[in-house]
Amino acid sequence: MTIISYRYKFIFIKTGKVAGTSVQMALEQICAPEDVCAPITKKKQSREGEDGYSARNHKGYFIPKFIRGEGQGLNVISELKNFFRKRKYWSHMYATDVRWLVGRKIWDSYFKFTIERNPWDKVVSDYYWSQRHPENQIPFEQWVRENRWSVSQFHYYTINGKVSMDHIIRYEHLSTDFKKLMENLGVEEVPDLPNAKSGYRKKSATYKSLHTPYTKERVEEEFAREIDYFGYTFD
Repeated sequence: MTIISYRYKFIFIKTGKVAGTSVQMALEQICAPEDVCAPITKKKQSREGEDGYSARNHKGYFIPKFIRGEGQGLNVISELKNFFRKRKYWSHMYATDVRWLVGRKIWDSYFKFTIERNPWDKVVSDYYWSQRHPENQIPFEQWVRENRWSVSQFHYYTINGKVSMDHIIRYEHLSTDFKKLMENLGVEEVPDLPNAKSGYRKKSATYKSLHTPYTKERVEEEFAREIDYFGYTFD
């Protein structure tokens, strides 16, 4: 999800399974009418727990990546769908795309941030989210072996392989990090973080209890850049 606040001069880049929806719902509360708040989902109706969120200023035409020659994750069909449906800003966007849309002047001067999480825990969270539908329920290792899990999103907040954010909130201490960041940006009344898209994972389901030697190694390979950059460990 992308939020661009002209009032507080910040840009939020959303990655997956890091409580990003909760953060964007809190950020929307402090945004001005002219700020950009992309939709949480492409679905016409909001999901449970997402009521009250007001997407705005996210529609408009744009020059597709295959014409402008800048951006990551080129998918011509998806790009054309977004263009004809005027989806200028949407839920999960690459930093390169947001930079191109807002322009270098705003990108370079605004405070940019995102959220990251221990990869082994992140994959387990993704697993439980996928298992919310009975027809999708399979054992964790099988789910990983069949490549049903979300891959690394390191490229969402990097440009040319370098982290392009001014700050990366650690999910492990989300509430304190978020509050401090908002205060530093000049937000006088920091909104509480809701528990959006939660309740699907058992409290007893720690990532250590689910991972097998195989899944542990797969995550280590897929998220090698995050592990190296943030110093994450399995223990």
